[in-house]
Amino acid sequence: MEFTNVSNLPKVIERAVANDPYDSSGSDISTTRLIAPPRIRVLEKNNFDLIKEDVSDRIFSLLGQSVHHIIERAKQKTDIAERRLFYKDDAITNGWTLSGAFDLLTRQGNLIDFKVTSAWSALDALST
Repeated sequence: MEFTNVSNLPKVIERAVANDPYDSSGSDISTTRLIAPPRIRVLEKNNFDLIKEDVSDRIFSLLGQSVHHIIERAKQKTDIAERRLFYKDDAITNGWTLSGAFDLLTRQGNLIDFKVTSAWSALDALST
């Protein structure tokens, strides 16, 4: 994948987007990818080197990562944060290893998923 910077954002933002530490290695597919449309997944996989995405389209992802980092450093000793789990059962997953990471699991059993989005996205979701 190639990143463009049509908006001429600062180079530090460009580097931050390009150096995304996300890693689902050890699995064939992550839960996020599992719920995505299969056709998109196949097209992205087969054409990864041809895909161009602008850095500005990754701003909310970058902000989301920063929120996750802040939550992780604010967790209590009894909380579990940013843990990736793996699951494989040939009868259920057809031999694939699935993985998924949760944001925060509290001692009380509250499983919390933090999201960062724009006000416009929230308003758009409310209007549909």
